[in-house]
Amino acid sequence: METELIAQLKARNFDGLEELIRLYGTPILRTVRSILNESHERPEWEAVENEIFYTIWEKIGDFNATKASFATWVLMIARSRAIDQKRRLAGAYRQTQIDDTPADSLISTEADPLAEEEFMILVDSLSEEDQQIFVLYYFYQETPQQIAAVLRLDSAVIYNRLSRGRRKLKQILTERSEQHGI
Repeated sequence: METELIAQLKARNFDGLEELIRLYGTPILRTVRSILNESHERPEWEAVENEIFYTIWEKIGDFNATKASFATWVLMIARSRAIDQKRRLAGAYRQTQIDDTPADSLISTEADPLAEEEFMILVDSLSEEDQQIFVLYYFYQETPQQIAAVLRLDSAVIYNRLSRGRRKLKQILTERSEQHGI
């Protein structure tokens, strides 16, 4: 199904765009709304969501299935666009403040790109559905109940997959450290 969707997007078929919105709209909306969560940021939700879909439409040729699943790629774009907007708004918001109140209340979204990349490389060793669960849980900090609702699974299944995934990732990290003598 994803292969067909990707092909439709690459062919500039608007049916593919509609399918993208149907399949990934809810996780994208949650991502945007969880990052742009301040009252002064809420009016930006729709514009950022549209920018995300446009970016996916324009950048579909850059998608590389060997680096990440399509779902992970889509959610990374969503997260990046939302953080970019949060930074723009934080700058504008700080400029409008009369007093020197620190902007800590906005949220620190300065991410370590190397840590994010390492996380994505590790998560890529999991199944596609487990990748999605890990990204939603650890990256977007969704609750297992929220993830279960999005994926239409029981929350016990989400807990089990997180547990198994952590064991697998721990094993991979252990093997890597043994190979490098750490």
